Amino acid sequence: MTRFVFSRHAVVRAQQRGITPAQIDAIMQYADMECPRGDGCVSIWISRKELSRFGSSTPEGVSTDRLQGVTVVQGDEACITVFRNRKSKAYRLSAGGRR
Repeated sequence: MTRFVFSRHAVVRAQQRGITPAQIDAIMQYADMECPRGDGCVSIWISRKELSRFGSSTPEGVSTDRLQGVTVVQGDEACITVFRNRKSKAYRLSAGGRR
């Protein structure tokens, strides 16, 4: 597992939203979509197409059902926050591929 720097806000929000460190690690490792958010920050997530390619879980054993809709906002040096975005595509409208 790769180590990332998390802001205190990100740790608290992940805990409140039931997002585990393994899920955040999987998002940061396999994210194929990103959207600029300003001040050098980007939001990243894994597309449905990429999740379906994994099947029921990632190679590390993280359930893909739990990864769907999880978005990580990261700055230059740290993960700023994480949240679930299943209901609206508005946050992701200007998104483009990551790779």
